[in-house]
Amino acid sequence: MSRSVRSKRRVKGEAPADICLLPMEEGSCGRYTMRWYFNSQVQACRPFIYSGCEGNDNRFLHLEECEELCLGETEGRPPLKTAQ
Repeated sequence: MSRSVRSKRRVKGEAPADICLLPMEEGSCGRYTMRWYFNSQVQACRPFIYSGCEGNDNRFLHLEECEELCLGETEGRPPLKTAQ
């Protein structure tokens, strides 16, 4: 999925419910980096090591993004910093 298509699906507060229900998938490459996924069994965002490619859309760069989209939590948090 292209980055532009994926970003359009992740509009503030509007995550398709199925994204948050997907299992954590590490992917299959060797460019390891930390990401966040929503663990639907415990209803919390958890860190995981992402391989850098493949996997699924239950993968977030920031904890706050995961919580906002999967739990709807935004109060008391400063806005996410985005690259300009």
